[in-house]
Amino acid sequence: MPMVLAKRPPLRRLSRYLQQRLAENTGRFAYEIVLDNTQRVMERLSYDGTAQKENAPSTIKRKGHSVPLLETGMLSNPFLYTINDVSAVTAKPTTLPIIIRPPPLREDILGYLAAKGYRFFGISSEVRGRAAEFFGEMLPSEFR
Repeated sequence: MPMVLAKRPPLRRLSRYLQQRLAENTGRFAYEIVLDNTQRVMERLSYDGTAQKENAPSTIKRKGHSVPLLETGMLSNPFLYTINDVSAVTAKPTTLPIIIRPPPLREDILGYLAAKGYRFFGISSEVRGRAAEFFGEMLPSEFR
């Protein structure tokens, strides 16, 4: 008796389907990245889960506290980030690539902070895992 394999949808149709789903849902994960990073600022953690670099004693004296990356409060406020030039909180990007921007008044300092050893903005393994799981489930079952 011959084996019958499930018929797969044409690759072109699958490609269009995946592109549409990817654009619809990547914005969701961009927002999760923003929320995850802003929460980690308050927890004094870098995006990879390690402790954030400690501030120098002179910085603590000037700021009046020892929380790294927290001076104006902008880096810990998800409402001040933009995704494709729309508020991160309301963004529903439907085009790729997805571009996440930090608050405009603090964007210029990120290079300086990175050079000083602060690991501020990135994709944590938790968000990466949720995205991989979601996008893996997004494939039609006959392609898994």
